[in-house]
Amino acid sequence: MLKSLQYFHILFVILSIIIASPSKAEIKIFEKEVVEVVASDQSREQVEAFALQKAKRLAVEEAGTYISSFTVVQNYQLAKDEVTALASGVVQAKIVGGTSFDVRNGNLYVRVKSVIQVDTSILDRQIQEIMKEKDTLRKLEDERKKNKELEEKLANLKISEVKRLEELNAQALALERERDKQRLFREEQALKARGEMSKTEADRIAKEREMQERIKQTLSDQEKAKREEVAALEKEQDSIRRAQLENDQRWNDLARKAQLSQDQWVPINDSLSFKQATDEAKTLKQEIANLKKRLAFQYQENKQNLEAAYNQQIALTKPKMPSEPAAKDPFESTAEYGKRLADHEAAVNSANKENDIAIAKIKAEENLNLTQSEVNYLHQQIRILEPFVNRLQALQSRRFFIPEAAIIVELGVPDADNNRFPLTLQYQGKSWSSWWNYSDRKVARDFYNTRNYLKAEGVFQLEGSEETGGKLTDVKVFHPGTGETREFHLENLVAFDEISQLGQMQKQARQAVKTGREAATIHLALSGIDLVRIKGGCFKMGDTYGGGKTDEKPVHEVCVNDFYLGRYEVTQSQWQTVMGNNPSHFKDCGDKCPVENVSWNDTQEFIRRLNDKTGKSYRLPTEAEWEYAAKSAMRDEKYAGTGRDDELDLYAWYNDNSDSRTRPVGQKKPNNFGLYDMSGNVWEWCQDWYSETFYRAAQKTNPQGPARGAYHVLRGGAWASSARNVRAANRDGVSVSKEDSRGFRLAITAP
Repeated sequence: MLKSLQYFHILFVILSIIIASPSKAEIKIFEKEVVEVVASDQSREQVEAFALQKAKRLAVEEAGTYISSFTVVQNYQLAKDEVTALASGVVQAKIVGGTSFDVRNGNLYVRVKSVIQVDTSILDRQIQEIMKEKDTLRKLEDERKKNKELEEKLANLKISEVKRLEELNAQALALERERDKQRLFREEQALKARGEMSKTEADRIAKEREMQERIKQTLSDQEKAKREEVAALEKEQDSIRRAQLENDQRWNDLARKAQLSQDQWVPINDSLSFKQATDEAKTLKQEIANLKKRLAFQYQENKQNLEAAYNQQIALTKPKMPSEPAAKDPFESTAEYGKRLADHEAAVNSANKENDIAIAKIKAEENLNLTQSEVNYLHQQIRILEPFVNRLQALQSRRFFIPEAAIIVELGVPDADNNRFPLTLQYQGKSWSSWWNYSDRKVARDFYNTRNYLKAEGVFQLEGSEETGGKLTDVKVFHPGTGETREFHLENLVAFDEISQLGQMQKQARQAVKTGREAATIHLALSGIDLVRIKGGCFKMGDTYGGGKTDEKPVHEVCVNDFYLGRYEVTQSQWQTVMGNNPSHFKDCGDKCPVENVSWNDTQEFIRRLNDKTGKSYRLPTEAEWEYAAKSAMRDEKYAGTGRDDELDLYAWYNDNSDSRTRPVGQKKPNNFGLYDMSGNVWEWCQDWYSETFYRAAQKTNPQGPARGAYHVLRGGAWASSARNVRAANRDGVSVSKEDSRGFRLAITAP
């Protein structure tokens, strides 16, 4: 009650003075007494300066708070940065009556009395500006809190609501950046007005500005990336690929949000206090939990969409049944009628079998895509969460020395037989025992007699318990007289759950990749990627029939090792499975037709992804391997499968029989290795660079082609080629560009 009367009296006096002379300065005097504990590494001058600074802050805070209560905002408590900004109102500050020291509970305390003169008219003007701005900032803060609450409920939001939330978050971030910018400006101006812009303060403000610029640049880069993603979505016509791009965009949005949080992290160094580390650890744990909810929500949405799409596809897949057989004709024999019924039953069984195979393919594709979706989810989890977990781990590894922690040190009676003292450390009701070893008995005696001077500093680290807090893990004990210092380990930390959970995610991701490769192998086998083992040997490479081009000469002997080569050219269905799109010009030809309109570089990306999915080592065949397989090795066939011109139609699709388009693979006869369409249908890329003169100096065993070049090798001819160009020896070299007559088949080196 008495304190309230005193406050009222001060308010009345200040209000009377302001009303009586609003434009006149009033010097208000405050007497402050500050008591501070003296740390072992502080001088008397340092303690007095710190105490005086604290007294000035308390005086300004008291004067500023009372003035604000009758200016703009009633009973408003100034924030710390606002009190700092008002420090320019201090006219004079001095210590009076000297400095006194006393010892309590083993600690040394200093008592400083000071008189602070404050110009309240300066404070009045500054507070009015702060309060006006504060009204706006308070609204921004309320908006930020609302957005935070929305984010907590994210797992239950629909996609449209998620997008709206992202917009609100972007607005809140922009407003928060502006608020921080204004705060830094006020603080800098206040420090300059006081003439106390120290190097430390200047460095701190510079670092904050640097962080703001970093965030600004990140936001700019992210906006550019978003625009590019939207543009790619608008251009994409393929529905499956479009769905994949939309899913990737949502993953990227989460990654962008996480990056903004990372840009606000401060360096983990000596400037980071234990309280800051504790607060940040709590924030990190909450952010990790929120991001995990978001990631899980998106994964479940994608999984459900995939399952629904494939269930619908399976439901629509029906067998193409033959028409019911007509009734027995009177002139039809019993045997003929029976055969007709048997043929119908066989056709029904065949239709059902084909339908079962089609459904099995759909299920294999579903299993593959669901597995790939899980792999992608786990990898995205790791990509987005790993920096946060690493930050949490770095905070936990940081050791904080807290001198003010009241740790009791007791040195017991010496154990002379073992040259050591028993040492007991006590903190907050817990006790630890250890030994202090010595070697010099005389020094040890002096040490023991002055044991009351022993001091201890606690080493605290963040504990990964339910309630994130500090744990005393080590204690540094030192004797200020002798200078001896020892550090004692007390307890081990419990790691944050998030650290072990990240390890589990990485293990799950590795297992999911393995499962995905098994699923890919099954699906690709059902889709027709079938390899034939080609027994190695030697053959005559080049134009052995005559009438060829100059780059097919001279004919020379080449030997190749065993290898595997695709029985068929890679189909549109297989490309779609691996790449998620279909670049073919002849899409209407169907899934079993060769993929075309692909460049050499496109084939390399296909192979990279295929190898990643399956764990195998697919590649393009070398030019020598291709010709060896096409000629059926030592049979030296002119075309792939035959040496006769009049049999070419049986083995190849070319300009005389293709009707100017590609055809489904495997419809013509295979060559003697069981390979289809090695002549015609589509040109096939080889791994080698092309050189017109390479045969003149080619190596004999497993030639790999020139070391460099401008073109890559194409072999086999295509649907638009003449008979001369589908010969097994025919060579062509073109740039890496794409055309509707260019495809490829796969090879693998035999073990």
